[in-house]
Amino acid sequence: MREASRRRWRGGGPRWRRWCCPRRTGRCCSAGRGGPRCPKGWWDAPGMVESVEFGKESGSMAAPRKYPEELKARAVRMVRDIDERGAIKRVADQLDINPETLRNWTRQAEIDDGERAGTSSAEHEENKRLRAENAELRRANEILRKASAYFASAELDRPRR
Repeated sequence: MREASRRRWRGGGPRWRRWCCPRRTGRCCSAGRGGPRCPKGWWDAPGMVESVEFGKESGSMAAPRKYPEELKARAVRMVRDIDERGAIKRVADQLDINPETLRNWTRQAEIDDGERAGTSSAEHEENKRLRAENAELRRANEILRKASAYFASAELDRPRR
């Protein structure tokens, strides 16, 4: 029980909030972990009540839908073929897609084809790869810097003959 009081906890409120997710979002907020394996033990804490309708915790969101590339290409082609106002809404209703999602796909297709200014998908992937490579090189440099400092201090501490 003593360990529970040492954990990071802000403010007043009921005692059980010390070991449950402080925002009651359905995820462990402090470390990005969640689910029944959460080491903080908030999963079984009071307040995490299952909703009657869906059998999910209250406050949880649905997972994002992944659409196949063929459906994306077909939807964009249909929007481009219908060249009138409200085409995105109509095609989205026909294909059971959120209109804003279809609008984003259409906008990105225009950018990729050079019809609109912006970062194309290929450029975005290249930037993403370069950022990851840059982060990896920074980590390697930090490790080398610490290792050289360690060996330099060990060299200074060694008795001379």
